[in-house]
Amino acid sequence: MKGIGLVSLRRRNRGKRSCVNLSSYSRRFSKKPKALKPRTKEQKDIDALLSRDVKNLTLEETNRLASHLRHTSQFTMKNGTIGGVLKVKRRNDENRRMSEDRDSNSTIESTYSQKWDVSLNIGDVKGEIKKKVGKGIQRRLIENSEIGCLPKADSLRKSVKKVVWNEVEKQIYYEEQLRNTIENDPELRGYYQRRFKCRIDKTVMKTNAKTLWRHFNEKDGKQVANGDQEIQFSVKLMNFIRNDAYNPPRNRLQFVVEKSKNWNTSALIFSDIPKEEPDNFKTPHTLLYKYSNRNVVNEKKCPELVAIKEKKIIKCDCCTGGAIKRCWQNPNCPCYNMNVKLRKFQQVDDVVVNEKTNFSTFNPVLLRGGNSFFDTIGFACSEECECAGKCTNNVTLLIEKDVHPTELFRKNEQMGFGLRANTFIPCGTPVVEFTGELNHGDVKKSEHDYSYAIFSEDDSFPTMLSKVLGKNSKVVAEIKKQFEKDERWFINPKHIGNIARTCCHSCEPNMSMVRVFQKSFSPAHCRLLLVTHEVIFPGNELTFDYGPGYIQETLGNKCLCNKAGCRCSNIYETFSKCSEKSLEKYQALRYHIGYAEFKRNVLDGIEKKQSQKVVAQ
Repeated sequence: MKGIGLVSLRRRNRGKRSCVNLSSYSRRFSKKPKALKPRTKEQKDIDALLSRDVKNLTLEETNRLASHLRHTSQFTMKNGTIGGVLKVKRRNDENRRMSEDRDSNSTIESTYSQKWDVSLNIGDVKGEIKKKVGKGIQRRLIENSEIGCLPKADSLRKSVKKVVWNEVEKQIYYEEQLRNTIENDPELRGYYQRRFKCRIDKTVMKTNAKTLWRHFNEKDGKQVANGDQEIQFSVKLMNFIRNDAYNPPRNRLQFVVEKSKNWNTSALIFSDIPKEEPDNFKTPHTLLYKYSNRNVVNEKKCPELVAIKEKKIIKCDCCTGGAIKRCWQNPNCPCYNMNVKLRKFQQVDDVVVNEKTNFSTFNPVLLRGGNSFFDTIGFACSEECECAGKCTNNVTLLIEKDVHPTELFRKNEQMGFGLRANTFIPCGTPVVEFTGELNHGDVKKSEHDYSYAIFSEDDSFPTMLSKVLGKNSKVVAEIKKQFEKDERWFINPKHIGNIARTCCHSCEPNMSMVRVFQKSFSPAHCRLLLVTHEVIFPGNELTFDYGPGYIQETLGNKCLCNKAGCRCSNIYETFSKCSEKSLEKYQALRYHIGYAEFKRNVLDGIEKKQSQKVVAQ
């Protein structure tokens, strides 16, 4: 079939039932492809800038490139859609996999069409770890079986060994490992998909620029300055941007800790302090705690919570669908209806995008600009539901499955341990839960650095709770009593917690804290999730903002986050005077540099590896 105009097509006429020759009809309406317009000199110059390494650009060329990246960014995450960061594929019995458009500006990871080779030798790094999350698997919050034993300093010190580290090879390995995990898990395959965009999403760019501008010009919610200057990409500022990702040394000390109840995570532990050897290694006290992936209620201190948490559990009986049940947007699902009711309390005034945050399983949790902690609350299905939490209304599912590989590291004794990503993590992804011992009242001074308040005296949650559950419920009255004591509820991970306790503070954080409830609305049912509000590239440290008083009260105005927007940086005086549009250029250029390195090291490395494998066969 050489062309539609050269073939005699036949169709039936309804009236005469005769065959009609359509060859002339096809020629008449066939369109010739439009000739491509020649690129202008300005477009060719931009193409040359995009192809060059940013390190070799002059300051004028860098500013021009940043302006182009800002103007060419697109809104790809509007109206609660995935927009090229995460992708949900609806499946039914007849068509389990739907085709998806691929645009020229993105690289989509196929989670089902290819088996990825993970034969790279990495020593003691473990392979795929499957974690069971189902009805009846997770134990009660106060059972001792959820809590690991306190590790001994001597046993940790004996487990330390020296390893040789190749950062590029490890990033390729972890990316292949993640793809294999998604491919082999029926609850992720076809549902969870990542897309690698070469341009920053405009929503993310504007939201983060607005947040950073407020960090410079507002104090206690009041505007104290008005930054309106144009940004200058000086050598110092470019050094901050290029050093966004942590590059570990060739020789590292690794703690050989296997995943168990005492260390219920696949995250590895490394120490990168110069001149540190296994013989002179000192076990840091920050690793001596009992591990738990769920919050723990102290029966002696909070006996009323133990009685409340078993009453009137909110659960659904949804059972339609395949491996993942369709609870999201199901009007008969009580857990989803709770999400809808809570969503009405979100404030969208004075934000970048006039849209509210959704808490579905695979859609990105896009947090709005400003302080959204107190009015942005979600509700998720749990193991008590008929769906067992394996549905589209469980925003904690990716955390439960421990999908994204991370590692604990420390580069100096003063900073302590931090948490960094080993793979590409899309914007709006729940990465880890902040767990610890749930308590109320005053916090000890020695535990201020660890504790995080989930409810405070001026929290509007009790009022919100009455409107969601109703005023006449006895259970609501009992829950509201917990908030009428004029005391703060907080999670203290100093003695019991998980890897989230090592997430460091940053003046330019890449994660934010959100509250999500399961089963009910007491403090014991609240979970603090750390969600990314920008794309995380391999090697980036995972951080969040500890609060306005942390730098002054705890650090004594000596922050060590080493970000350009930090008040202790050597460019803060000039950088803090930039306008909001200039900060959008800054966000666009940061993303461009991070993506270029990720594509060069990981995506191109995997493609090269696969092509070599095909040639060898």
